[in-house]
This record gives sequence, structure tokens and C-alpha cells, in this order.
Amino acid sequence: GVHITTGNLTIKSQFDVPAGARTYIVQGADLVINDDVLYDDDAAEVDLTNPTTIPSVAFVVIDGNIIVSGNVTQLDGIYMAVDTEGDEDGMIKSDGDVSYELLTIKGSLVGDIYELYQDRRGIGDPLKDESSITVKYDQRILLNTAPGLNELIDISQLEVAN
Repeated sequence: GVHITTGNLTIKSQFDVPAGARTYIVQGADLVINDDVLYDDDAAEVDLTNPTTIPSVAFVVIDGNIIVSGNVTQLDGIYMAVDTEGDEDGMIKSDGDVSYELLTIKGSLVGDIYELYQDRRGIGDPLKDESSITVKYDQRILLNTAPGLNELIDISQLEVAN
């Protein structure tokens, strides 16, 4: 389903995304991510022959920012930050601290990610195609699109961008 909030949404502990597709929309506030967001592909409800059971999540922040803590090492899903008012929102950034942890994103990022890259300074293994931030495009956006995402972005353009 679609969950909408007008206040900050904080992920305080590891969030295991269960079977099915869901979208979290934050309006005029921030999404604060303090721990990993992981697809629970091994849940009993997940049936890979039925795409609607595949875990899929989108976080859409409108006129706010996505703030990622330096200890976060994996984010699964679509992360979108949009500024509709021109007041310097729409950023996907760090919590302000420099981090040497590697961050792997299995999905997509949409927004201004400059500050996130600026504050992530870990050195990954080039033989494993790692960097301080590694984004791995995930096809589940096509298999089980999070609700409402089709209205916000052109999924085919997102696929090409990755």
C-alpha cells in the first residue's frame, strides 16, 4: 500500500521489507535512515513465480531530504527526493559526518546526491566493482512496481538511467 506522512519518518533499526510492494511518501519533512533497509527475499510469503509477492519498496520525499547515517551499509529500494518549491530540498545526503563505511544501494536513487558522495570516503575492492557508494540496479521495479510510482516517474526512463 501507500503510506503518507507530513512529519519526519525515521528508520531507527534494520527494516526488513516484507513480501509485496509498498510506497512511503514524506511531504514537507525528511526521511532519516539510521540503519539498513533490506529486502526479505527469504520470507515464507515470497513466491518468485508470483511477482506480486516479491518485496519492493519506494521512499518518496517531497520538499524534504533523505538523510543517511554513516553506519548504514545497505539500502534496498527506490529512494526519491524532489524539491517542488525551489528551496534547496530534494537532496539525498549524509547525516553530516564523514563515513568510511561502504554503502551498497540495490535499486535506484533520484535526487541530488552530491553531499552523500562527498561524505562517504570508504575504499571498496575494485575487483568486486565496489566503491564508497555502489548502486546496483534492481529489476524488481519492473516486476513489482511500488504503488504510485508510475504516476511520479516514467519507469522506462529510470531503467535507462541506470
